[in-house]
Amino acid sequence: MYVLCIWESNGLTSIEQIDQVRLLWEKNNNADIDGYDIYRKQGNGGFTYIASTQELEYIDKAASKDEVNFYRVYPYKIINGKRVTGLSNTYVYGRSQ
Repeated sequence: MYVLCIWESNGLTSIEQIDQVRLLWEKNNNADIDGYDIYRKQGNGGFTYIASTQELEYIDKAASKDEVNFYRVYPYKIINGKRVTGLSNTYVYGRSQ
């Protein structure tokens, strides 16, 4: 059994920009992570998967201007060909300008 290190979002922030919301976070040097899954919630809906990245930032060009966009970033690790997702205890929010 493999347990992925519980990962704090390490400074997860959102920056509201023209026609997009930019998400930034810091690398956790104590965790062996292959990438990050980005989830977004708009308005009263639930969180849904929008993208994966191996970078320490993501730009959401589909962010709503009318409703608040909430974001969570989850780390993942590929183990024996299977994706194992870590935890995310933090969310941020923003609107496209």
